[in-house]
Amino acid sequence: MTQQPEFHEQIVQLGWDGDHGFGELLLARLLSGALDVLYEPVAVLDEDELDELRTSGGQELTVIDADEDPRCNVRVTDVFETTWGDPDPRLVAGEGYGDDAAGWRRANEAMLGGALEETGEELDADTRLIVQRVQVTDVWNDD
Repeated sequence: MTQQPEFHEQIVQLGWDGDHGFGELLLARLLSGALDVLYEPVAVLDEDELDELRTSGGQELTVIDADEDPRCNVRVTDVFETTWGDPDPRLVAGEGYGDDAAGWRRANEAMLGGALEETGEELDADTRLIVQRVQVTDVWNDD
């Protein structure tokens, strides 16, 4: 049996019940290198969560799936904030959109709008996002 990677205290979950495979798509993109950013609207986070993200540079995180099974570890290489209306090019490129910010917004509007809706906020040009650039360091085996 192969030894599995270390499970880190800090975790990120990609996927949830009823996500229609979205979490698995994100995981596949992350594991293939096509995705190197993780982000959240600032409005959905409390101050402790926001502080934790802002100071996460250099940390290792464990990424879990919708079933809470560990899938990989990532190292946070950069943390920055940006807005929905004028997204930082590192966010757009990190999601595989090159320099197509409008295409990135079209692809992510429903997901971000839905996340904000739960907090009573609306997605607009001034919506702040916190972004972690990440690099996969370890992958869990299926055995």
